[in-house]
Amino acid sequence: MKILSPLSIVLLLFSISSCDLLEDTDLNPIYFLECEVDGTKFRAQTKNETGLSWFSGPTGDMYTISGQDTPADFNVSLTFFRSLGTGKIATEVNVNSILTSIAYFTDNKTYVTKGGSGCINLDILTDDAAEGTFEASMENLHNPSDKVEITNGKFKVTAN
Repeated sequence: MKILSPLSIVLLLFSISSCDLLEDTDLNPIYFLECEVDGTKFRAQTKNETGLSWFSGPTGDMYTISGQDTPADFNVSLTFFRSLGTGKIATEVNVNSILTSIAYFTDNKTYVTKGGSGCINLDILTDDAAEGTFEASMENLHNPSDKVEITNGKFKVTAN
């Protein structure tokens, strides 16, 4: 039986605890929301730039997944309801007068799926975490002829 020296024990404890310190950083992100907007890749990562929130109200449990990268002027928000379950959820589904939606904000413009199409595919949904994919054809809220395509959308987020 080999006995560890005090220095070995300290190094072992530091290496175990430092693993926790290195999780979900820009160098080792765990949580993210990424997509391509008209072919340009965007990524929000870590709990600092992504999130899952929900509230229970008269419409049932409404969830919002968000990703924001301020330097890249990128913000995407996905809104849906637990009552729709997991799997593929189309945008513009009416749940007690509130629509499921995907919104994209950039350059003082708001793009929405109104008049377009989109879907959120939920692989995992709990009150604390969500994983899945999304895509959308969107138009500028104030100029419907200004359109964008969101493709290859993926997310893995946690409640903050």
